[in-house]
Amino acid sequence: MLIQSHQDNLITLLPAIPEAWDKGEVKGLKARGNITVDMQWANNRLTSATLTAANDCTVQVQLNGKTRKIKLEKGKGFILMNNEQ
Repeated sequence: MLIQSHQDNLITLLPAIPEAWDKGEVKGLKARGNITVDMQWANNRLTSATLTAANDCTVQVQLNGKTRKIKLEKGKGFILMNNEQ
């Protein structure tokens, strides 16, 4: 419901969020590749997320129907902001 982590380094954020959870936040979710995900959402859409990898890597992140390729550096949080509110 909150995160789906696929092969080929694809991470989908809020793939099946229930309507009743229209807003919220979560910290410490783990995606494949030992990537920690913290995120917030409102109106059932992601507002921001921070991805932190245990090792340098490149991932694809899908949020609100769009996919974005991101390079993560070991231990540094990468912040994604959704300005489509």
